[in-house]
Amino acid sequence: MSRGAATVLAATGALLWGTLGPVVSAWSTLGSAETAFARSLVAALTLGVVARGAVAARSHVRDHWRALLVGGVGLAGFQFAYFAAVAESGVAVSTVVGIGLAPAMTGAWSWFTSARPAATWMVGTGVASAGLVLLVLGSASGAAVSPAGIGWSVLAAGFFSAQALAIESVGAWGSNSAVLAWMFLVAAFLMAPIGGPALWLSGALAAEDLVVIAYVGVVTAGLAYWLFAAGVAVLGAAAAVTISLLEPVGAVVLAVLFLGEGQSPVQWLGIVLLIACVPVMASTPGQDASVPPVAPEPAQR
Repeated sequence: MSRGAATVLAATGALLWGTLGPVVSAWSTLGSAETAFARSLVAALTLGVVARGAVAARSHVRDHWRALLVGGVGLAGFQFAYFAAVAESGVAVSTVVGIGLAPAMTGAWSWFTSARPAATWMVGTGVASAGLVLLVLGSASGAAVSPAGIGWSVLAAGFFSAQALAIESVGAWGSNSAVLAWMFLVAAFLMAPIGGPALWLSGALAAEDLVVIAYVGVVTAGLAYWLFAAGVAVLGAAAAVTISLLEPVGAVVLAVLFLGEGQSPVQWLGIVLLIACVPVMASTPGQDASVPPVAPEPAQR
């Protein structure tokens, strides 16, 4: 797969993530805990079906169980930490810190474990981070900031970085769908003690809730992460996480088109900067050739 195609896949996955908030806000009556649990469980089932027996052999699972566990913890932890940050400091500050710090954390870890990130990655990350600040804070007058909210946001960034690095580290031995199915299964298991009872106590689900659960599980989790993982396999985690900063762009476009929300010139400038980071990331030198990229399609039958 070419770097251009991988960039498009990662960017598409990020834009699909951006539809999560508007869809849940507009149609769901469920809380964050049950939504996160149901989303992970549906994603695990969906990806398991897509893998169609391509799930790696037990020996491979045993060999890579630590990375699979880290990925599952990252998937579960990011959702809980981000929702907690939003409750403390609101969406604007939580998004800037929680999502904005993730590329720096991922790049720093890649630098520590392998080699210094390319100059193009640094430029692209700087441009994208500036765009994110303009986009999210452009309309956030008097945004609330609390030490607890900042702490939860930093923790969310760490979890997001961990899941991307885990996807990168295990992607070479199985298909994207198989690897992600295991990770989402771990995430659902970890969230079950909180999200499971909350979902059960919510009673009979309305038709809108069932549609939302199906959408966030299949599209914003299963499909979006499958696309993101395909991008990680070629671009590396550092570049793919920077591209994931496009996530708020999808949310803003939906808000403008369907929710009637207006955006300031500062926010539109932020969108332009975020989009500008994509071709920069596409030109960033790839990961070490010794790490074989995983094909988007299941490698085994």
